[in-house]
Amino acid sequence: MFFGRYLIDNYHPVSKILCLVNSVMKYCFAYLFYVFNTKNEPPVCLIGSNYGEKRSDNALALFDYIRDQNQHEIYFVENRPKEEDAIRRGSLKSFIYFFRSEGVFFSHSLSDILPQMHTLPFLFRCLKKPRKVFIQHGVTAMTGLKSVDRYIRKIMATVDFVIATSRIEKALLIKLGATDKSVRITGFPVHDTAVFGKREKKCLVFFTWRKSGNINIEKKAVVNDPEIIKNLHEHQYELIVHYHDMNSHENYRIGVDGQKVVDNGSLREAINEAQILITDNSSVAWEFFYRERDVIFYKPSPDTRVDLRQAGFHVADSIHELSVILVSALAEKLPLTDVKDFFSFKDRKNCERVYNLIQ
Repeated sequence: MFFGRYLIDNYHPVSKILCLVNSVMKYCFAYLFYVFNTKNEPPVCLIGSNYGEKRSDNALALFDYIRDQNQHEIYFVENRPKEEDAIRRGSLKSFIYFFRSEGVFFSHSLSDILPQMHTLPFLFRCLKKPRKVFIQHGVTAMTGLKSVDRYIRKIMATVDFVIATSRIEKALLIKLGATDKSVRITGFPVHDTAVFGKREKKCLVFFTWRKSGNINIEKKAVVNDPEIIKNLHEHQYELIVHYHDMNSHENYRIGVDGQKVVDNGSLREAINEAQILITDNSSVAWEFFYRERDVIFYKPSPDTRVDLRQAGFHVADSIHELSVILVSALAEKLPLTDVKDFFSFKDRKNCERVYNLIQ
């Protein structure tokens, strides 16, 4: 049991080497099994997300669509599978099913399905199948970080296709290291399930994941500020705080003048319901833009090459400026950011276009 935890725990220093050795052995065995297996087995698709820890919204929307088509057996690859439609990540079965698959879809890297195997791209270059599709969720277009630069170049060595929402995002992905042939404008699967009409007086605070920086300090400054809490209270808005799965969970349930900050429930539900988003540069912003709702970027410590303010976004460099912009949003006087060119499709056929990439 002690040794086993290092075979899937990618965040422990020991795990990367052990995961890689374990995965390479299973990869070789599964490939031989695939080559010499003479059984005529039904076609399979695999979906992985968040390194097996969580079924992300993009992955879940696509999973439901493929399952409903009844053309492929479809499985989620997870670290702790609890459902019949899931396979344990890193298991020999997951490697065997990888070679059986006609398509594999992942939200972060091929390691969502085969732990640490994204570091060995040469093992996949000669494989005609499965088709490997990177269902990224918009973080590339929002940040433009140097780390994303390296990330995309590494990811593209092990994928056949990466999805995009528009020509603008495609151009950025190519600039970051993707090829014109590999980037396909399909839209994001999760947008097929977007709720437009349901708007409530709620303000969501959600910051993206960062390896380092003052993210917790910045976030606490927002939810602790008396002026922000006062303005929300006066306009009868509820403040909802969610933390990123990959960030440490700190207690943000902070009361100011009896106003309680909520930090529970479904993030998807909060996205569908909230009228206002306060974030740093999380891709959740695209969910609000898609629904034509207010987004305020709070960036006291700039860490991006993308000039959000020049691009027409509402950006606050200080808590005071954030409070001023928020007042306009609460009074429904904040101009909506024009992002129509960032979304090529609103026809709820994004899942269909992504699925067709493996046909």
